[in-house]
Amino acid sequence: EYFKQALKKKKYFFVIGYSFFDPHINNLFFNELSESIDKFLIIINPKISNDISDDEFEERYKIKNVLKKDSKIKLIEQISNIQQNPIYTELPDFNVKRISSDSFEYIKENTENFISNIDSRLDFVAKLAEGEQKTTKIF
Repeated sequence: EYFKQALKKKKYFFVIGYSFFDPHINNLFFNELSESIDKFLIIINPKISNDISDDEFEERYKIKNVLKKDSKIKLIEQISNIQQNPIYTELPDFNVKRISSDSFEYIKENTENFISNIDSRLDFVAKLAEGEQKTTKIF
């Protein structure tokens, strides 16, 4: 309950090293993202999926290894499969199945690099907030 309340207070969620294999935690994130188009998830992970190749990343706002918008569907599909898989959840029908590609960014990097470059990562989020208008419905 504390985590859920903490998410309500924040606009941006930095998720570092999490693989999204816990549907309960995923639901907390995804439900909160669905409450407001102003909320945003930034995923930091060196390798979240084997289905995403190195050529599917680009440099954006001076940050290397940002997943290209048209490649985000692969990550969405992976998370959707986890949310529906009875191995990971007892009640897959009650899980949020999909998120919008407009509600998150994935940066392929390890925790040490992220922390070493925290100022530029925060600048990245600020530029996203001011420069990219969300035009699609989150869910």
